[in-house]
Amino acid sequence: MATITDSGQLSRSQLTLLKRPVSAPSATNPVVLMVLDLVGFILIFVGLGQHFERINILPSVINTNMSGLVILTVGLLLTLPFFVWAINACGSALKSISG
Repeated sequence: MATITDSGQLSRSQLTLLKRPVSAPSATNPVVLMVLDLVGFILIFVGLGQHFERINILPSVINTNMSGLVILTVGLLLTLPFFVWAINACGSALKSISG
């Protein structure tokens, strides 16, 4: 049976891995964010129509008084990532200009 011994020193490849900056993968693809924004706005309008009883697209089993507000809230949550990304992009652009 083999045993693993630790000499207390890092090899060259381990040092190289430690020196690299670790960053999270970028999830700021504007096309995906715009699609989420579009779907969110569609849900907002459907939720408003459902809430004010102009349209009824839900089955009667789940069609309640609050279903329009739930659809509206989901639509608002889907539009938030695009607005956060846009505000961050504007902030970083202003920082680079004022530099």
